[in-house]
Amino acid sequence: MRFTLAVLLFLLAACVPAQVPPQLSFTPGPPITITENTVETAQFTVRYPRGWRVVKLSIAGAPPWLAFISDDDTLRIEVRAQPFDDDVTPLLEDIAQMDSTHIYLRGMSESDDTDALQPYFDLVRESLDIHEATNQ
Repeated sequence: MRFTLAVLLFLLAACVPAQVPPQLSFTPGPPITITENTVETAQFTVRYPRGWRVVKLSIAGAPPWLAFISDDDTLRIEVRAQPFDDDVTPLLEDIAQMDSTHIYLRGMSESDDTDALQPYFDLVRESLDIHEATNQ
């Protein structure tokens, strides 16, 4: 029994790589930290509404672009570290600035209900903390 266990452990040891594979050692782009109610990037920290989902829309290496989506999927707030360059017409939009760093916000509602969106948009906008200029 001991011999069989020793052989089994020896064979399983061969399955463990001698070193960490390169794809696990390096992840391109700056990190994003998501906690229970905030998101922190290299450019900003922002609070998102309780119960909403956080979706990272930016590709690796690009400035952060986040979407906060309500639990019923009818409201959406996006925060981006560079201007929006698509044809979306938001209900609400704003630009926050600190020194030379600009953070762009926009809010959309499936039913075009600005009254439902406004308090959440204000929460996100008021909680936005722009970090020292690191891009642009």
